[in-house]
Amino acid sequence: MDKMFYNCIMEGKALPDYSGTDPYQVNLTFKAPILDAAFVIFIRNEQNRSPPGRTVERL
Repeated sequence: MDKMFYNCIMEGKALPDYSGTDPYQVNLTFKAPILDAAFVIFIRNEQNRSPPGRTVERL
C-alpha cells in the first residue's frame, strides 16, 4: 500500500480515493492527471543529480 502513495506523490498525482469504501467492500479510485508538473520535474532532476544508490526518500 505504501508504494501506491509513493507513486502518486512521485508522479505529482492525487492520492488514492477510498470514499466509496464500506464495511463490506473497498472502492479505490486513482486519478490520472498530473497535478504538479513542476514538482515531478524537480524530483526527476534530483534523482538524476544524486549519486547512484541514493534514493529520493533520503533527500
